[in-house]
Amino acid sequence: MKKLWTLIAISILNVSCSNKVELEQKNKELTDQNLLLLDSINRLSFRPDFSGFPDSLRIDTTQGLLGKIYNDTLVILAEYADCGEWGGHREWLKIHKDKDLTKVTFTYDSVACRYKNEGKKYFQTEKTTYTIDKNLQQEVIYYLFDINRMTLLNQKVGSNAANSYEVYIKSSSDLPLLFNLQISFIDWSFNWDHFQKLKNKIKTNANRSYK
Repeated sequence: MKKLWTLIAISILNVSCSNKVELEQKNKELTDQNLLLLDSINRLSFRPDFSGFPDSLRIDTTQGLLGKIYNDTLVILAEYADCGEWGGHREWLKIHKDKDLTKVTFTYDSVACRYKNEGKKYFQTEKTTYTIDKNLQQEVIYYLFDINRMTLLNQKVGSNAANSYEVYIKSSSDLPLLFNLQISFIDWSFNWDHFQKLKNKIKTNANRSYK
């Protein structure tokens, strides 16, 4: 009888040890998977450093990181689906050079969804100009990087309504543009908030010039 209980105890111990080894192996597999997932998230959220360039590229940043716009205007537009599939209010960030300064004019156009009865759809309720330094200019470049990346990704279409975002260069003269840029992205999820983040950073950290 004593021998039987000894065999039972040994069997239980072996099963326990086996279960412990299997549990440790599963924990290791889950840990490895979590590390891979974390690495993927870090790669997706990686923000490239645009502050420095190899000397061989001969990049001139003395006039700021957006020196290419010269006398033109970099327009960043967001339109939200307040009126469902018919669009909604619009927010603009218009970036331009003013001598040695880089300035951003923020404009908010409220919307009247039943504008046919009122004769006008958009009503400008805010227009403020800010001066932005190189740190905020780099935030603009991050935004361009992010929106360009989003255009290459596929989203599930959930409804007829969506928020839309656009970036383009507007010329200040009739002369041809020295370079062309046009990016558009439709967010069917309503969760892409990078425009709002950029706007808030500019309104919080930039020097306000005038209304």
